[in-house]
Formats: sequence, structure tokens, C-alpha cells
Amino acid sequence: MERKANTIKLISIAVLCATMLLVALGLFGGGRSDVMLLGYAETEEGILIKAGVSGSAGYLRSMKAKEIDGDVMLEFYSTFGINNPRGARNEFMLKINPECKRILFRSGKDSFRAVLIKNSDGYWVKPKETTDIFE
Repeated sequence: MERKANTIKLISIAVLCATMLLVALGLFGGGRSDVMLLGYAETEEGILIKAGVSGSAGYLRSMKAKEIDGDVMLEFYSTFGINNPRGARNEFMLKINPECKRILFRSGKDSFRAVLIKNSDGYWVKPKETTDIFE
């Protein structure tokens, strides 16, 4: 009987640890809204985006792009853990449709801001002013 109780305790502890790990990965490996454009370059493959975080803690590991009505919306994701440089990147290649007019970074839960716009000559430039665009 005591052996069965110990087995149940061990299983409970293992489940609790696994749950805490999944929660921690979700909290510290999620999307960021404090990403800033550090630089960009047009190449034959697309646009090379160089990005960083505006806060003192954290690194970027990946980017997800979604195109809607001529806008490319980018969401960046943190490395796992607080201030963990393992797997960090700051350059991301973006392949976009030639009809795209704006490149947006996530700036809040339901908002994005323009970081690059295509001018009348067809070149990508930083906008003079930025305002949030809500989904």
C-alpha cells in the first residue's frame, strides 16, 4: 500500500514539473511587441531585416510573417528563458510579394506599426511618422 502511495506521489510530481515547464516555455518564449528595426537591405532573395529588442532583457529567435491586403505583418519570438542568448538571431530574410506596400512589426496585443513603406519609386524607406494599426 505504501509503495502505491509513493508511486502516485512521484507521478504527481512529474506531472506538476512538466506542467510548470510548459507554462514557463509559453511565458518566456512568446511573441514580443518591443522589437525595433535596426537595419534592412534589399537583396535578390528578398529583404534582409535586422531587428533587436528595445528593452535590456531578451533576444530574438524567430520571426513569423503574415501578408494581408498589401501589408506584411511580422511577429518576433523570444529565445527560451530570460536573457538566454542560446539560439538568438537578429537577421531575418523576408520574401515578399512585389505588390506589398508596408512592412509592419507587432507593437501590442492587437496592433502593429509600420517600420518600412514602399515609396512612389518602388524603394523601401522608413516612414517619417508611425502610428499603430489595429487588427
